[in-house]
Amino acid sequence: MEAAMDLMRRMPPGSTETALNALLSLLPDHSLDLLSQVDLPLQVCMDKENNKEYILCEYNRDADSYRSPWSNIYEPPLEDGTVPSEEMRNLEVEANEVFSVYRDQYYEGGISSVYIWEDEDESFIACFLIKKDGQGKRGYMQIGSWDAIHVIQVAQDTLSMKLSIIL
Repeated sequence: MEAAMDLMRRMPPGSTETALNALLSLLPDHSLDLLSQVDLPLQVCMDKENNKEYILCEYNRDADSYRSPWSNIYEPPLEDGTVPSEEMRNLEVEANEVFSVYRDQYYEGGISSVYIWEDEDESFIACFLIKKDGQGKRGYMQIGSWDAIHVIQVAQDTLSMKLSIIL
């Protein structure tokens, strides 16, 4: 296992998925360890209803389907998939619009997705994802990719305190 992880650390990011699949076929007894320790590049899917791309991750996954932040629909279709409450969904839509502008200005393009859901203790959790491949608009980035995942939890006390400061 140590040699496999050493090999994965030396692989170029573009070859990670191919190398991981090869190691999984060679070391089936270590598949759980490999899958939990190796980060794969973020995958992208197209929301057919809104004709917008979105990022696939564990935070918008239910079974083998992924929920689009643009339409709130699972692909492939899933009848009983988990969706955010109306309040969280409205916040998610607004966050996606704002984060899309931020991503375009800061990263010069790419794809972003925001997923928001409620926690058990009257708080909510938000996941902000960015995927950027290829060249920047200003030409500074010649070739490369950038995947970012940020997860934050907002407690009700923190939200009330911040809202009272703003008001």
